[in-house]
Amino acid sequence: GDGDKVNVIADYGAIGVGPKEFVRPLLTGAYRNEFTLNEINTRELALLSIEKSQKGIFVKEKSRLKAPYKPAKGELVLSDICFTRLDDEHFVSITSSGNGCFFTLSDRFLQPILRFGDSPIMEDLSPIASRNRLGGSLATFEGTMVYAASKLPYMASYSWEKGTMKKNWSFFYDETNYAVSNGDLLFDREKAIGPLLDLKVDSEYIYVCYLDQLLGEYDFYDTKKSCSDKILIFDHQGKKHAVIHLDCRINEMVVDRERGFLLAITQEPDMSLVKFQLPEGL
Repeated sequence: GDGDKVNVIADYGAIGVGPKEFVRPLLTGAYRNEFTLNEINTRELALLSIEKSQKGIFVKEKSRLKAPYKPAKGELVLSDICFTRLDDEHFVSITSSGNGCFFTLSDRFLQPILRFGDSPIMEDLSPIASRNRLGGSLATFEGTMVYAASKLPYMASYSWEKGTMKKNWSFFYDETNYAVSNGDLLFDREKAIGPLLDLKVDSEYIYVCYLDQLLGEYDFYDTKKSCSDKILIFDHQGKKHAVIHLDCRINEMVVDRERGFLLAITQEPDMSLVKFQLPEGL
């Protein structure tokens, strides 16, 4: 890691329900000089940009989009989460509605175009169980989307081609064990591994920050049981390319392969920003 100090040059937002405020914001990606925050409580997506003026660098909220939500009377339908920009004209999100409609492709105004994609498992789950057990992360790059489940070592890749989302591949990248009972997904405490901590994608590779321990051992208050010192790297064909071992544990990351470094958040000993040099030739 790199011990250089960094300075905060801009901040934005506050906790609340008013304009430019957030209650449950989820950072869902960065695209050029923009980044997006999914306000889960209100099904909104805030589009923000990093701007520069004579007074310095600042964060500007450009707009807030809201996804439509009109379930039939008496129907339990959970709203989409993890709205992530796919390209200039589209967003993708996690729907968790089973095989064939696990994700949603929306236009640039967040209006749904089509449902697509498969669940990590063949069995049917209740809507609540599907959301809680099969939630995960999305990462995108110029029309390609990668999904990784949080509690299963599973990844899938889709690309926008000829008016539809084409599945490239899906697989389990580690062993796991589970059962389905009464519409719920139950993990084997002695065999199920995880969880996923973060997922990033660039033009060449997919980066998975993954905690390869038993799911039942996860402890938010213990960094050795909630943060990882390992990054798995796959190419866009799904082939494992490399494994990076870090000298401290992290739970979030940003990869800049062109400039040869990885920025991450560590909790050791306190929450800090840490910088790693990527291996040469990556």
